[in-house]
Amino acid sequence: MEIQADGVAVRTRRGTALAPVTVTLTSGDVVALSGPPGSGHTVLSLVLAGRMRPTEGAVRIDGRADQRALAKAVRLVSDQAPFGPEPSLPLSVTVAEALHLTGRPAHRDDVRRWLDGLDGDARTDATATERLIPLLTRIAASTPGVAAVVVDAPRSANDWDAMRAIADQGVAIAVNTHADAPVDTIRI
Repeated sequence: MEIQADGVAVRTRRGTALAPVTVTLTSGDVVALSGPPGSGHTVLSLVLAGRMRPTEGAVRIDGRADQRALAKAVRLVSDQAPFGPEPSLPLSVTVAEALHLTGRPAHRDDVRRWLDGLDGDARTDATATERLIPLLTRIAASTPGVAAVVVDAPRSANDWDAMRAIADQGVAIAVNTHADAPVDTIRI
């Protein structure tokens, strides 16, 4: 699978929300989308996930400009409102919601199995977003038909080993970051 965003930009009446950028996501790759706050991370995430149409350029999945196919094949994981987890809820509720939204059983035992990989305090700490983002990315990536996950969590998605392990399962991963990353990086 390949997702090619070629010269995508988003312009609004207020100005440029995303300057033209080209990104290629291929199965098994981890790519960092790096830039300072306000450079268009979230906008690019929405474009790559098929939730927003660019005003310039095009996004293709396996050579086809098909917005519906793109939206089905790409999942968005975010730590930001309105797409991210509600910080006042326990992790178990957030994980149950993610499982439910991907069509999986979300009963107490199902949630516990997904949470087993987290250390003890992360299971109950509602602020443990840095540990939650890789878990939500794993859930999204293991959804049937999903070929890529875009992680819009520039302040908390810094577990590059976890992202690499997920990508090694054949899913493309794109991660927004404000910092340098130990993976291929696209500057925005």
